[in-house]
This record gives sequence, structure tokens and C-alpha cells, in this order.
Amino acid sequence: MYRGPAFPLLLRVLATLTVSALSVQAVRTARTLDLSRIDPDLWLLSLLAASVVLGGLLHILMAHTSLAGGLLREAGLWRRQTALHEARRIELLHLPGLAWLVAPRIRVHTARGILVFHATHPQLLQHCWALALSPTGHAVQLEDGSTSRGGESR
Repeated sequence: MYRGPAFPLLLRVLATLTVSALSVQAVRTARTLDLSRIDPDLWLLSLLAASVVLGGLLHILMAHTSLAGGLLREAGLWRRQTALHEARRIELLHLPGLAWLVAPRIRVHTARGILVFHATHPQLLQHCWALALSPTGHAVQLEDGSTSRGGESR
């Protein structure tokens, strides 16, 4: 079983610092404005925007990706999972020199559509590379003794 954070540590720190700076600036701006003159619709829009930003930050901080028994799963605020035997094609976006900023992504094409998983665990990425590069139907052995099959890999 492989399990690790979906996003690199530095990216999580940068996201936290960015949202913190945005919050500080919002408080500083609110102090200079006459808040009684702001339309209620603008308050609602501001609250909705803040909840989207905070939701994104929480997902970045909480998300974990795992691979066990041929099931690839990402859990955080939003959950997604797929069995690797259902994969028609697996693609990876991994820029080793920029992995601190650009979270590696695993795109799994299935009959139901395309699922995108973020992953930073080195063995999970290595296993997905092996699946992506393996010929159609060849099984790849996991460390826990189970096997998983890649689909039409390219």
C-alpha cells in the first residue's frame, strides 16, 4: 500500500501563506471602508468567494492519495477513486524540477471518463509510471503482493 499527501509540502505552505496574506489584506481593507454602506449582495458575494478560497485551501492541506489492492483513491474535501483494472489509459504529469510547485498528477482514462489524482508519494508515482509505460494487459506487482493492470497505456 502506498499512501501520501496529494500535494507537496512547499505547495501547501505557499497556499497557506497566500490565503493568510489575502485574509490580512481583506481585514486591512475592511477597516478603511465604511462597512455600513456596502450592499448586502456584495457581502454575500464576498462570503461566497471566501468560502471557495478556504475550501480550496482545506483540500490542498487535507488531501491524501493512496494505492492499495489495485484501487487508486484520493481523499480530502472531495473524494475520488477508481480500480486500476478499469483504466484504459494512464497518463502522468510530473515535472521533477518543479514538483515543489506543480503537484504531480495522474490522469486515469476509464469508460466512465477521466479522473485526475494528485500524488507526491515516490513509490506511488513510480508504480503509476510503470503502469503508464506497460503494454496493454500486463500486470505490475505491488509491494503488498497484489497486482494491478494498466489499460491501453501510451
